[in-house]
Amino acid sequence: MKNFILAVSVLICITLVSCKDEAWLTSQENERGKVVISLDKTAIPQEAYLLVASLSRAGYDSIMVNSYISSLSTTNLTFNSVVPGTWQLKVWAFDQSGVTIYYGTTKIYVLQNVITKSDVTLLPTGAVDITVKWGSSFLVNDFSGNPIITTSNFSAANLNGVFSPFVRFDGYKYKMWYGKWYNDRSYDVEYAESIDGLRWNKIVSSPVLERGYSGAWDQYGVHAGPINYENGLYTMYYVGATSRDGDSYIGAADSYDGIYWVKRPSPLIKILGKRVAPNSLIKINSTYYLYFSYTNLNASQNVWGISVATSQDGGNWTVVTENILPMSESWEEPNPNGCSVIKYGSKFLLVYGSLGNLAFGTATSTDGISWTKSTGNPVFTKDNTYRYWSSEVRYPNILQIGNSYKLYYTGIVNGKLAIAVGDLTIK
Repeated sequence: MKNFILAVSVLICITLVSCKDEAWLTSQENERGKVVISLDKTAIPQEAYLLVASLSRAGYDSIMVNSYISSLSTTNLTFNSVVPGTWQLKVWAFDQSGVTIYYGTTKIYVLQNVITKSDVTLLPTGAVDITVKWGSSFLVNDFSGNPIITTSNFSAANLNGVFSPFVRFDGYKYKMWYGKWYNDRSYDVEYAESIDGLRWNKIVSSPVLERGYSGAWDQYGVHAGPINYENGLYTMYYVGATSRDGDSYIGAADSYDGIYWVKRPSPLIKILGKRVAPNSLIKINSTYYLYFSYTNLNASQNVWGISVATSQDGGNWTVVTENILPMSESWEEPNPNGCSVIKYGSKFLLVYGSLGNLAFGTATSTDGISWTKSTGNPVFTKDNTYRYWSSEVRYPNILQIGNSYKLYYTGIVNGKLAIAVGDLTIK
């Protein structure tokens, strides 16, 4: 028995392995799409009698279509009213005795006004064809109550939004530090607490970290970065800016309670001609890894990127690689930006966004320095937000608690940045 291939799209073609037709998948009007399986009946194995296909997605009812191959009046099987987003396609072929003789599955993406391509190979049952794509299974179940923090939580009218959440869990409550963005594009750091990680309360009335005094290196604004907790001390790696459009640097502040902070006098990472912003921090054995986004202010090429620096003490840093994820996929345009890194098993898992603010992707690494992007990118898009509440997704941040995960991120509601969350499954 030979394998045969489904090319998944607006037209999904079944062909023999030796003959692979083009195919497309797209969404259509009214935020609904149509997925059509176009059958080349002459190429279907003779023993295949019944074809069954399903689309499944967390939070939605599965959609199924089926037809006896000999009785097909057209060459198409159609899924109607497919909501844009990420779906799992499964296909079975049965013989006349009702025995499954072929099976295949793949992830497909229905995106508004976008054409994408994917294949699924149907294998004879009993055959084994194993392709290991580490970290390729990444499912976000977006919270139905999103967004969880917005500008409506503040009385001030001069706000552009809240953004870039960094969350820790101390064993009985969640703690979040996040940026508050003003109309003049300055910013400072707010703090909130939660019992469930979903519903948040401001604990103090004023920002917990504010811009520096006039003439200080962070006089224009500060916003939150990753938080380390070690030996009873919190350390926040934060962004500090001297002016609206000039360089920004990475500084550090320390606190015993996460609310009252003491800034260190000088920035830890200062690269002239660049704006830098810390995204994620992990410690493996005795080495700290700090991942940060950058913007070259005076460059015509490679303007944006994600870098990594290492340290043995958390205070003295060496930039190891300037651009760990060069742009290589259209959804990443104009460049990857913003990331969150965790240790998962024996490897590193990185979730990243782009300056287009439309989607997140993943990448994996054995050393935290050299990265391989997942073939299933993007793994979460604006169309995966609950009932399309946001037109953008930015600044991913993974919170790991034992074997469970949450993905905090920034979206947009009513034209202003807002903070959101989803439950995250990684396999």
